[in-house]
Amino acid sequence: MADLKTVNDNYPNGEMGNTSSSKLMLLRQAIGNKYAKNASECTPVYVFQNSDCFNAFQTIWFRDGAPDMPKQPFILDDDLFNALKDEGFQELPENYSQYGKSPVIVVYDDLEKIEIKKLEESLRDARIEVYLQAVNQCDRIIYETTSEAIRNAISRQYSEVYSGASYMDEFLADIADQDKNQPVSTGFPSFDRALDGGIYPDLYVFGGGTGSGKTTFALNLAVNMSIQGHHVLIIALEMSRKELFAKMISSHSYAGCEALGVKPENFAQSTRNILKGGKFNESPEDRYIREQSIKRFASDIAPNIYIHESIGKCTIKSIKKEVDDHIRHTGVKPIVFIDYLQILSHEDKFIRTNDKVKTDENILGLKQLSRDYSIPIFILSSLNRETYKDMSQEVTLTSFKESGAIEYSGAVVLGMQLSIVTDLAIAKSKKDTSLIKDLESRLRDEIESNPRLQDVRVLKNRHDGFKGAIRFMFHGECNRFVEIERVNTKKNVWDVKPTFDDE
Repeated sequence: MADLKTVNDNYPNGEMGNTSSSKLMLLRQAIGNKYAKNASECTPVYVFQNSDCFNAFQTIWFRDGAPDMPKQPFILDDDLFNALKDEGFQELPENYSQYGKSPVIVVYDDLEKIEIKKLEESLRDARIEVYLQAVNQCDRIIYETTSEAIRNAISRQYSEVYSGASYMDEFLADIADQDKNQPVSTGFPSFDRALDGGIYPDLYVFGGGTGSGKTTFALNLAVNMSIQGHHVLIIALEMSRKELFAKMISSHSYAGCEALGVKPENFAQSTRNILKGGKFNESPEDRYIREQSIKRFASDIAPNIYIHESIGKCTIKSIKKEVDDHIRHTGVKPIVFIDYLQILSHEDKFIRTNDKVKTDENILGLKQLSRDYSIPIFILSSLNRETYKDMSQEVTLTSFKESGAIEYSGAVVLGMQLSIVTDLAIAKSKKDTSLIKDLESRLRDEIESNPRLQDVRVLKNRHDGFKGAIRFMFHGECNRFVEIERVNTKKNVWDVKPTFDDE
């Protein structure tokens, strides 16, 4: 079967087809059946929004074994669109053809684009019947020529794609795929339970102030997941691959100390020690821990960690390409971490200058990306200035910079804060003035302490509904979070256990 070829390309160098007006004239002649020899040639005229729509349609056309189109299809390119704007469509003369006018089927992928609206308006003004057909609904080719038959065919295709009955087989098969529906463990048992077993294919937003450890926590998750054999794709918008590797090896050195039964506080390696090849006057024990940590990282973790540095212009489109490339080259869907939201750029130069619009667009784009590929995506976010000014305030959904889309589109929204802030909020709710005073007096020291208690608050959880905080000990020097099941304040007996009671 010959390839479908658009009228737009019929006369690339000849006397026709090289101007906007000639393309519009060819479209008018096709609709008016000016050169039709019989009624069988008066088939619908197909106009495609762009070449992507045309290529997708052509695949379906060939797959269904359809005959050659009696009429050439058209692509609504810039030339044709400009002609519509400048000249309009004009009503076809009645004596153009004895067979009347053919209806137009417009195949689109974005109904909101101005070129679709202009084409539809121009055709209707010229009293031409127009039918809009989404390209993702083209399960079968529309052969019929009468208006009623075309309308019924388009309605049937819509039902075949979108009705509940059409989706049931896919839905049941998806549920039966147990491997696909298993959550991925974060490596932290209490955190897993708070997230209904772990993480699922969806959008996770994680926020914290500068120095709160949000990047370190994300890297802890990445290491834990990679040890389980999952591919982790890190889109690094701020730190280099070298820095991220050093931080992950530093964190892994803490686990190595625990495995050996030695105190991590004495021998765990800092990021700086990893980068400079050891501590000053390094002891044999320190050297052993450092070298073993690098060796184990290289064998157990690094093969499943993929880092793409993108300092500068990184957009949803470029992240999609990275995911596409990863799946194509490895055959494995990755868990994606992006650090961080406010640095993420946008394709549209006008949107790039508006922080709120840019954030909203990017969050929605990441949500769609997670849904399209059925993968978990973690996006880190900074908090607004008000949250930085008062360290005693709890992190809430409104603490996030440009929080609108984050609040509505994130399946799970997490915020990091000092544990003493959680304790202070509980003390205030209990109106325990003595405890409030004590906690407030210790707040500044707690901010500067290392290690220190940090809480990860679940601010939104669409899947399970759990809201509360999971408590960790954050060892900042060696980039390690250690989960704590239960913590009591010094002067009260009630639990500051924002996980849950299993009793």
